[in-house]
Amino acid sequence: MKMDFVEVNQQNDNFIVRVVENGVSSEKIFTVEGQAYFWADGQSLRLGLPMVKEIFAADQQQEMARDLVPA
Repeated sequence: MKMDFVEVNQQNDNFIVRVVENGVSSEKIFTVEGQAYFWADGQSLRLGLPMVKEIFAADQQQEMARDLVPA
């Protein structure tokens, strides 16, 4: 079963919303944090997921990706 999720990541001055739906990933880039969260929350609502609550910095993203890869 493929997992759907929405996340907000910060890279430099940009906020990147990543949406994974049915195993397909898409990204949208924002320069305003509030706009990124507004759009991310709309996507979460559309997918029936909980609202996005935190931003992941680039180093946290790499750590999370390592945790998702089976050993």
